[in-house]
Amino acid sequence: LGGSARVKIPANESEPPATAKPIHALRITHLRIIVAQTKLKPLASAVDCLGFFSALAVLSSESPLTLILAGGRKVNMLNWLLPFALAVIAALLVIAITSARDRSRRFHGASNAWLDTRPGERVDALGPYLTPDRRGNRNAAAWFLLGCARLREGRIGEAARAFGVAHHADYRIESAALLTFACLKASTAERSGILEQIFETWDEIGRPAVAAHREEGLLFDCLESTTRDLPELSPIGRLAWLVVGPDQQSDIERSLREGGSRWAEAMRSD
Repeated sequence: LGGSARVKIPANESEPPATAKPIHALRITHLRIIVAQTKLKPLASAVDCLGFFSALAVLSSESPLTLILAGGRKVNMLNWLLPFALAVIAALLVIAITSARDRSRRFHGASNAWLDTRPGERVDALGPYLTPDRRGNRNAAAWFLLGCARLREGRIGEAARAFGVAHHADYRIESAALLTFACLKASTAERSGILEQIFETWDEIGRPAVAAHREEGLLFDCLESTTRDLPELSPIGRLAWLVVGPDQQSDIERSLREGGSRWAEAMRSD
């Protein structure tokens, strides 16, 4: 009795190890990885919300979504919420895939309308693709190509509107925003021509990369297949060549040959 007695208190065997994760947390982690691979931001946000509720359940011994029923029985609402949320996400995924397929079909339809018609007939050929679909979405490819047709006709104000609609319909066609501002500036009497404004606007907005997205590259390929052979040009030079008419293309060739324009270096391929 002279020494101190040590009493070993047994651990509560009902508590899970500290490193263990609830099954719903693991499921949400796996789901987040799958959704991230689809690059669908709304679905990724929905899964992140589920992850937030799951984290609350891990951090608290009493889940914030636990209900106490009559008789003291506890029910974790995550067991009901997660299957419901998965069903909603699956439905959204089906809608997103269907919408993407429809958008791709209309995109290629507008491109084929441009490719299969002569210059004077392209505006009419694009007409059926300019109306919004049943969800109210506009065809960015059709409006971008319409802007090119109007610009080649010298109808710069109408081209500015078409390019603006194209960029609003699909933010990935970034050159449509550049061309919108260039056309608006060129349509003002005291401003220089459209070719000068394309390079000046590109410089003013920080010389962004041109054709950084796949959709934009496809449109450039479509335009390139219906114009005369390009000289060695930089990406911004290629954009200018593809959207303007034959007279401005001759100006580009002259600038490359004689170096008379202050944008000659920007036009040249590296």
